[in-house]
Amino acid sequence: MRKTVPALLCLVTLTAPATAAEIRCTGVSGHLGRDRICAGAGETFRSSSAALTIEVLQDEPNRLSARIGWSGGQGPRVDVTSPDQPLDGRAVPRLMQGLRGSTDLP
Repeated sequence: MRKTVPALLCLVTLTAPATAAEIRCTGVSGHLGRDRICAGAGETFRSSSAALTIEVLQDEPNRLSARIGWSGGQGPRVDVTSPDQPLDGRAVPRLMQGLRGSTDLP
């Protein structure tokens, strides 16, 4: 007589690891520095699947402005200003939050 043993079959789905967003920075470099601004963009937009360009429009002691673009689109200009004292490193995360909040990324 033949004995049948039930078997357990497990299927594992492997997904490729998420790739980091491709972020390119262009534009002016001044008071805070484009490298510092780009580092902030990398932290803020790392989960994006689109190739992004951060265009730094102004990097002055009292004004930081930029816009974000991607293939086929561009977000609005976002400004961070301080009328009475020079901007410091806290302006970069505020700028990135403004860009993320005002832009519908693909």
